[in-house]
Amino acid sequence: MRRIVSLLAALSVALSLTAIASAAQIDTFAGSGAAGFGDGPAQSASFVMPEGLAVAPNGDVYVADTGAQRIRRVSNGTITTLAGSGALDASRLWVAGGYANGPAASARFNEPKAVAVSSSGDVVVADTANHCLRVISGGSVSDYAGTCGRAGNSDGTRASALFTNPVTLAFDARGTLFVGDFGTGVRKITSDGTVTTIALPAPFTTSLTSVTGLSLYEGGTAPLLFVAAGTGIYIFREDGVGPIRFYQTGPWESYADNSQFIAGSREFGHPYAVAAVDDSDWVYTDITTNAVRYFASTMTGMAIGMPIENAGFEAGGYRDGDSAAGRVDQPMGLVRRADGSFVVADTGNRRLRLVSGIDFRNQSTISDIAADKTNYRIVYIGASEINSNQVWSESIAGIVERNLRGNWRSLGFPRPPKVYPFQLLADLNAMKEYVNTYLASGVADMVILQLGSGQVYMSLKQPPSASLDPYAAQWQPLVASSVRDTASELAKVNIPLAVVLAPSEPYEVSPVEASWLRFNKNFSYTTFPAPPNDYLAFDSLFRQALDAAGVPFADAFPAFWSAETSRDHPALFAARDPHYSVAGAALVAQVISEYLLRTRPWTKK
Repeated sequence: MRRIVSLLAALSVALSLTAIASAAQIDTFAGSGAAGFGDGPAQSASFVMPEGLAVAPNGDVYVADTGAQRIRRVSNGTITTLAGSGALDASRLWVAGGYANGPAASARFNEPKAVAVSSSGDVVVADTANHCLRVISGGSVSDYAGTCGRAGNSDGTRASALFTNPVTLAFDARGTLFVGDFGTGVRKITSDGTVTTIALPAPFTTSLTSVTGLSLYEGGTAPLLFVAAGTGIYIFREDGVGPIRFYQTGPWESYADNSQFIAGSREFGHPYAVAAVDDSDWVYTDITTNAVRYFASTMTGMAIGMPIENAGFEAGGYRDGDSAAGRVDQPMGLVRRADGSFVVADTGNRRLRLVSGIDFRNQSTISDIAADKTNYRIVYIGASEINSNQVWSESIAGIVERNLRGNWRSLGFPRPPKVYPFQLLADLNAMKEYVNTYLASGVADMVILQLGSGQVYMSLKQPPSASLDPYAAQWQPLVASSVRDTASELAKVNIPLAVVLAPSEPYEVSPVEASWLRFNKNFSYTTFPAPPNDYLAFDSLFRQALDAAGVPFADAFPAFWSAETSRDHPALFAARDPHYSVAGAALVAQVISEYLLRTRPWTKK
């Protein structure tokens, strides 16, 4: 028998080699924490209430210091005041607002909440409580758009249009200025000075009145607007072409169609500011739970702060460190720098913080893998459970990569190993054809193939509730031939194959793990196969099929049962969806890691 079974005594042992280490890090960028508006070296200078941020092409960071009624600049490690005046009041925590144009040093603002830098170097200011936009140019402050002191929502020219409470700004490459006007919506000012209000594309019929954050991604055919509002994050093309994506504020993150992100019960939170990375990745601040979060393709993760379900009982704090240790207090402004790091206005701490190392990896594409010429490319293929909304550091692929990459030379790798997760929601034949057509062409250096009931159900065109025992004569030969053919095709081009058998559904492990399914209206079945029918038989039948294929494999079922029967075990599947929990994903990753470290298929040609 050529199968290799992973034997793990208990979940605590299984997780011992895979301590979750997030890549994200937060450090203090500027500000001493003391209240004031003293200029000087970045670490000793002070802010009163920093909110809006902007980055100039040369890397300088501009800050709307709302409480100081000033616009500040961080350049080469030094903070200077660009414009604004006024003395601290008796509390020493606020400067009274006002309105005055003229020389920058004597100009007055009233709660400036946002800044944006034009291509010419002019700095536009959202002078929020004055209901207008101002501009700092040539050492002087003047009106830019709206009538200062008069609120409204009318469009027109810059001089005739009215704003209510402009709180966020963003320039695009064409010189169009987008304005988040709290109370009105998203406005835009074109280079010819025309002000219009952007209507949300269908199917949304309500206006965006609670805008707090704006960001742009311009890598496509038209600027893509990322809008943070009280109701959530909206993403749509500025020209209104195409669908809108909407991620709803609240305890459970959701699309407009009410589908939810599940793994680890990750919540979306209450976004305030947003910074786009590309068309599917972005970072946002959550002032409700004092956190900096990120979204990568299909899931949300924590960059800095407490998990939402705990953060409601924590008032924030100040601490540099990694994702687990770092703390912020009322993070508001957010901007992305050219090097991929993010500056956060840590408003409650009166500092600017620098967040770096956020890993947006989630799902891979063939082009991603083909373009990688420096790493040993391990393509990890399976159904949705291999990467269902998993933060990279807690994902199966991320943990396996970390376990292999740390001492890759001593393990015999020719290059540093990098794992590319690739979901294929397909039956066995389609999966085989995909591997043989694409990966055997030389795109991959090694393939990990995770198999389970999901591929069998799709191959048989049976619902997940069906017992697979009666159909064994149909699917066992299909498994054997599919795996045998895949291994043969890859062997022809010297690409090693590692096969993993793992549970796909919670009821394959324990009725306890799946008890919630009885009451979930999104599923049509309310009963489970009676133990020990599918619980033990499916693993045995699948192992028989893989033995018939003559291909070595790792079996994660014993590890799941060992963990499930251990005292005080964590949940192995998510509470709202039949995908792995964080602990379940770590367990699969450990089985795969142990198997690979024992067999080292990359050394066998």
